[in-house]
Amino acid sequence: MVVLVGRLGTPDLAPAELRERYALTPREVQVARLLARGRTNSEIARALGLSTATARHYTEHVLAKLGVHSRAQVAIALRADAVE
Repeated sequence: MVVLVGRLGTPDLAPAELRERYALTPREVQVARLLARGRTNSEIARALGLSTATARHYTEHVLAKLGVHSRAQVAIALRADAVE
């Protein structure tokens, strides 16, 4: 017997769609994807080769541009079926 396990739900919006819909820069798209995975600012900084302060700065910009207040809300906003 073969059991396939897949991710339920709709895929994340493509980077170009994120840039167009939310006016995110390419770096902000990277940060948004990491935020959506629940990464901390320290983890984002390590992953992208930034200082923690810079990661926090990008995090604040992403939250503001998406009009949300949490990483969980970023994850929802990045879904392809999110409301505009």
